[in-house]
Amino acid sequence: MKNKNIKLTSSRRKFLLNITKAAAIGTGLNSIPFLKINFANAISLPNFPQNINVYLEKFENWSGELKAKALWTCAPKNNEEVVTVINWAKKNNYKVRPKGKQHNWSPLTIANNTELTNNVILVDTKLFLNNVTINKSQYPFQVTAQTGITMETLTTKLEEFDLGLTCLPAPGELTLGGVLAINGHGSAVSPIDEDSHSSFNNFGSLSNQIDSLTAIVWDNESSQYILKKIHRSHPQCQAFLVHLGRAFITEVTLRVEKNQRIRCQSIIGIPAAEIFGDPITSKFNFSHFINKSGRAEIIWYPFTDKPWIKVWSITSEEKPKYSRETNAPYNYPFSDNINEKMSNMIQSIISGYTKITPQFGKLMYYITSGGLEYSNSFDLWGWSKNLLLYIKPSTLKVTANGYVVITKRENIQKVLNELYKQYNYLIEKYRSQSKYPINGPLEIRVTGLDKACYSEDTSPILSAINRVDSHPEWDVGIWINVLTIPGTPFANHFYTELEEWIYKNYCEPYATVRVEWSKGWAYNQSSAWGNKNMIRNIISSSFKNGGVENSDWERAASILHACDPYRIFSSPLIDALNI
Repeated sequence: MKNKNIKLTSSRRKFLLNITKAAAIGTGLNSIPFLKINFANAISLPNFPQNINVYLEKFENWSGELKAKALWTCAPKNNEEVVTVINWAKKNNYKVRPKGKQHNWSPLTIANNTELTNNVILVDTKLFLNNVTINKSQYPFQVTAQTGITMETLTTKLEEFDLGLTCLPAPGELTLGGVLAINGHGSAVSPIDEDSHSSFNNFGSLSNQIDSLTAIVWDNESSQYILKKIHRSHPQCQAFLVHLGRAFITEVTLRVEKNQRIRCQSIIGIPAAEIFGDPITSKFNFSHFINKSGRAEIIWYPFTDKPWIKVWSITSEEKPKYSRETNAPYNYPFSDNINEKMSNMIQSIISGYTKITPQFGKLMYYITSGGLEYSNSFDLWGWSKNLLLYIKPSTLKVTANGYVVITKRENIQKVLNELYKQYNYLIEKYRSQSKYPINGPLEIRVTGLDKACYSEDTSPILSAINRVDSHPEWDVGIWINVLTIPGTPFANHFYTELEEWIYKNYCEPYATVRVEWSKGWAYNQSSAWGNKNMIRNIISSSFKNGGVENSDWERAASILHACDPYRIFSSPLIDALNI
């Protein structure tokens, strides 16, 4: 279809007809920049800035569960152009949603099947908003980056300056802005014998490393949205450090440290009953590895006996004798590519032939054990990014629930042992009914909590691992994810039961539970994010401060509303959460 065939019209009926046609063909125009601009201006967007590229593009998240056929999308070349788009949106009754790598599971950006008539415009940050500068003139060292930069690009740039991060999410194809919005994290706490005060080490989420940020906020004096730099000490900053997409951050300055050599050892021979075992009697339980190295994770495929354990250790500049040096990330190619047999089994499971799930779990374990051997990846050594980034976009597309249990470090094994028993109970309960809702691994990570690193700092109050003032003894977050292929029958039933148990079991004075913002939660038997009581009440009540009900939640909502009173930066899920 050529641009000259689309005619401007003042008729609302014809306007909507053009919108419908645009949705049908919009994605086909993405490779023709000239048509992007003219096509968009011709059919819908009134007075849209002529110098900013705007086009129709489909939206689909990484797992394929969140889609929109075509939405207006623009690619501002700098921060000032982003402000221009936002002020245009305010005048024309549009929502503005940042768009990065679309890896998020939860519909914080848009609702599923959002239509053009919903008046949403996406701002693609990754095309141009990716500048980075390094400052080593003060300590802690600092990196200033625009939020469209990917984590792999950022950490690669840091490595060039002999700098790095203590921990970070495993996928490298995430934008910095997306990671910070939902307090993306890795898996790290301080080892028992490591001096955590010897350098600036952050064992919480990446959001806790923010020193300052630049946000787009409403200015009453000029009656428009403007750029505003906010330092970590400013009271407003506490709501922007983790904002769930309720704000638009264009640039951040992070505190970083000297780069570290890391060793990653994979262990696949310890039984699950031992890894998740009793805190007292299990000699090689997960707490053993956490206490020894501080950095470990569990990946346990269903219907197998032995999990895949990764253990990261900080090492010296000299390579350990039996390690293989690696100079690049993504050292587990067997987990990033789907072979033909696995692909056929996935299609069978989705089609309803779920009784092959036990064989599928065993296949994943054999691929992992054989792949570690074939690629010589049991024992790796290299710079931090090469060991901490290990998931490519091509890995198996799964959906995942997500929670974090906040408790004392000495309770880690107790938490896991109780989870192990309940998880096995549910798996066997469903199997006895010839149902196999879970075909992906159970994954466990452990981090420290987010808190003020310096006396003048504010803390990230919407972080899932923000400290709990009424329980200063709670010092770790235990992240729980159960993965399965999207569309697997009875998965939501399983997730609903597990979620109910998690909230009932991990409660005061022992622990508390918060949702992992990027994953699935608030389940009913039809879907994630469908439990209205949990969305309206339970989630907000998990953010208490000093025993005052909902104080952190209400304070964050108040700050974000003052900076965006027209709710330009909002979505249906954010509205439902009342942020």
